[in-house]
Amino acid sequence: AQSDTVARVGGAFRHEQRIFGRQSIRLDARGDYYKYDHFSNLDHAAYALGGDWLWEAGNNLAGTLAAGYVRRQADRGETQADRLDIVKSATVAGTAAYLITPGLRLRGGLSGLKEERTQATATESRAATATAALEYVSPLLNTIGIEYRSTQGEAPQAVGATGDADYVEHRLAVRGMTLDR
Repeated sequence: AQSDTVARVGGAFRHEQRIFGRQSIRLDARGDYYKYDHFSNLDHAAYALGGDWLWEAGNNLAGTLAAGYVRRQADRGETQADRLDIVKSATVAGTAAYLITPGLRLRGGLSGLKEERTQATATESRAATATAALEYVSPLLNTIGIEYRSTQGEAPQAVGATGDADYVEHRLAVRGMTLDR
């Protein structure tokens, strides 16, 4: 097995700004350049761009609308080869949360993903996810609840593979979150 040394240089920017009333936007950008000592054919630039609109309507209803784009090198564990395989991913998402009572919140969301790869054939994948949750919210904004998530998508096919690339995934989970303040 051969080893290599990778140098990475990069930077990031994040800005959050209240627009008007309770409406805010959040913008993120990150860029990195990867330089390989031995496998110079893997040298590449990677970046991520994203934006969110954090919205609120009254005291009980809030959510986000988001979009993002990422360009990166595929994990070498996936490709099993020393070749540059660029992955381009675009996402859009929306969430909403409604406070039924001060301690009980109903949350939902929709998201979509489209991903393309440069090297292998038939490697465009798509996924759409819907999420619903019911959560207890403490006075300190810690939460615990039950969440259901359903994803339908089309996975990439390997060269020469036959069969159905469509998939459906269902997940039911108990989730908790604490906020450190």
